[in-house]
Amino acid sequence: MIKIFLTRGAWARKGGLGPVLGDGSPAWPLLCYKLLAIFDQTARGAARAAPRGRARRIFLMDTASRRRVYERLDELGISYQVSEHPPVYTVEEMENLGLGRIGAIVKNLFLRDNKGSRHFLALARQDKKIDLKALRSAIGSTPLRFASAERLAQYLGLEKGAVSPFGLFNDSERAVEVLIDEDLFDSALVGVHPNDNEATVWLAPADLELVIQEQGQRITHLKV
Repeated sequence: MIKIFLTRGAWARKGGLGPVLGDGSPAWPLLCYKLLAIFDQTARGAARAAPRGRARRIFLMDTASRRRVYERLDELGISYQVSEHPPVYTVEEMENLGLGRIGAIVKNLFLRDNKGSRHFLALARQDKKIDLKALRSAIGSTPLRFASAERLAQYLGLEKGAVSPFGLFNDSERAVEVLIDEDLFDSALVGVHPNDNEATVWLAPADLELVIQEQGQRITHLKV
């Protein structure tokens, strides 16, 4: 298992990241991974043993979905860190990788009401149990249930296992309402996927809310 912790953000525009690529993007991902390949024998072996597509992702790091997230965070002047890891599909798998030691892992629940006319993305700390009946009462909704994979793809452009508030970038109609547990703001850093379950972005909870606000989504704070 290889864990890599990298920092990006507003400070990068002050010259902290050094050289850039031809398209203007920072060259540090390539430089870091080249150094890793030189000094870490385990990483070299893993790259050689991996299928061709996997090797490219190890050394180039940014997929299209991630790059869109990183670019948006940079546009907003938000500082953040990125952890890369094997694919994870549940909060428990993330905790097993030790990611919970960095900050609070965000539990993301994509929900719909009984009629399917309202959709919600509920955000809470990984240790919170969300009572859908109590949540329904708090927001004045009809009974809530988990939305289908088809609705997840339709509204957030995501697949199960990669649910993230950054999926709101794909909600051009601003149809998804966001519910944020107030206890999430007690953490210095919160971790969410960059629409890809092979990485986790860490940022301040207030900055995460700013990203959502900038998308024009309706946000409700509550206690779950």
